[in-house]
Amino acid sequence: AYQLMIYRYFKWGILWSLFILFICTIPGNTFPKVPIFHIKHLDKIVHIVLFFVLYVFMTRGFKKTILIPRLYNNYFIFSFFYCILYGVLIEIIQHYFVVGRHADFNDVFADLGGILFGVIIVELFKRE
Repeated sequence: AYQLMIYRYFKWGILWSLFILFICTIPGNTFPKVPIFHIKHLDKIVHIVLFFVLYVFMTRGFKKTILIPRLYNNYFIFSFFYCILYGVLIEIIQHYFVVGRHADFNDVFADLGGILFGVIIVELFKRE
């Protein structure tokens, strides 16, 4: 029953995590040569959006599944650490396992920007 509850509340976070993994492991030499891919800092904007959405999904999951009352108010911390660690893991995967891609520490900062934007939005719109 607990596994079903976890799946129920984390399914969008898990699916979005897999989507991020898919997008970030596309070999660098397969990107089409179209002008939109040459927009300055487009990759940072993409990281911000991807990790904003991931934070929102993971926050919902952690908020619904934390059963220990004194940890409940810290659901955003679990979401934050999941997202930032996932962002670092993506960069490691890109560096060691993806042809034509490399780790970029600035991508982690962009991820952090998306996460912090998520923290702000979630706090502004949270329902008690």
